[in-house]
Amino acid sequence: MHLSFIMDMKARFGHLLQHAAKTGLPEWQRHHNGLAAVLLMDQFSRNVYRGAAQDSGDAAQFVMIERLWLVLPFMHSEKLHDQQAAVRMVKDMLHEVKSIQDSAELQNYLQLQLGAADAHVKVIQQWGRFPHRNALLGRTNTPEEEQAFAEGSIPSF
Repeated sequence: MHLSFIMDMKARFGHLLQHAAKTGLPEWQRHHNGLAAVLLMDQFSRNVYRGAAQDSGDAAQFVMIERLWLVLPFMHSEKLHDQQAAVRMVKDMLHEVKSIQDSAELQNYLQLQLGAADAHVKVIQQWGRFPHRNALLGRTNTPEEEQAFAEGSIPSF
């Protein structure tokens, strides 16, 4: 992501991230805009702190896309049960969207997301964590992780 964009996000939303860390934003979670809290705490924080319609079609797809954003924190968790929940949620969405007319594009996108969710599960099953986060989190790589990094077999997502 472009550094100036990240700096702009930090300047504009950094105070909200600090407030979210302290309070969990309960006032945001009581309303249908709770998705904004998830986006702020998951997506914005990942960037700011990186390195330190048809009645039956488009409306339903929009809701599905909102739901997909809610799956991302599960994919970003290092807990296997969260990863498995992400896979289940994406599979459920994929099954559901197959009944929506003219949803081929959304089905393809969900297939890609299912592949990403499966890849996250495999990393957690093998390593118990995301090794690509080790340096940022002050964790030491295991010898096995070092070898896998050298071989290029650990995805960085």
